[in-house]
Amino acid sequence: MNKKLKTICLSFILSIFIILTPVIFFLNFDAYYFLKFDNLNIYKNFSNTYTDEYLDYNFRDVLKYINWRDSEIETNFFSQEDQVHLKDVRSIVGGIYVVYLSSFLIALSFKDFYKKNNKHILNNLIIINWSIVSISVLGVFAGFSRSFELFHKFMFRNDYWLLDPQTSNLIKYLPESVFQEIATFILLFVIITTILLTLNWRTKITKSS
Repeated sequence: MNKKLKTICLSFILSIFIILTPVIFFLNFDAYYFLKFDNLNIYKNFSNTYTDEYLDYNFRDVLKYINWRDSEIETNFFSQEDQVHLKDVRSIVGGIYVVYLSSFLIALSFKDFYKKNNKHILNNLIIINWSIVSISVLGVFAGFSRSFELFHKFMFRNDYWLLDPQTSNLIKYLPESVFQEIATFILLFVIITTILLTLNWRTKITKSS
């Protein structure tokens, strides 16, 4: 692999790592969801027979399950469609962890190459990240609901993600507004990180000129 191609590949790998970092965070930070449940009165979506503690317990089990820390999900609380969808999500999350860990290990193995070519790598990384941000912003202007629907159609090969609020306890936990806020936080993380990388790149260029 020649130097230019290696530089571009490493930039893409670093970009993947940056984008997936907040994704991994939100996959594991259960306190965020419990705060949203309170703010959005999510508990009122469920039957009065369920206590808030019981609902928190079941959602915590969902996070454990999709993050591969548990092998089973509560079958009496979640519908069959919920369980099939969670199994699909679990597979995708497993892939995210593989890609995230792989990007970290690959980047680590190229640390010497990065030190010698950091200005070029940073420049490519900044261009890649701003391109992703621009595409994401266009998606926002097109409408989050539409983008969210297209995302599901692309990621899932069945219709089990089209959950019915009347029968699905899973969808009662997670209205679209929660996903929209998470997507906004992820986008802001990428923007702030890219701004910092841009400042770092400019500093390196100024010192070398």
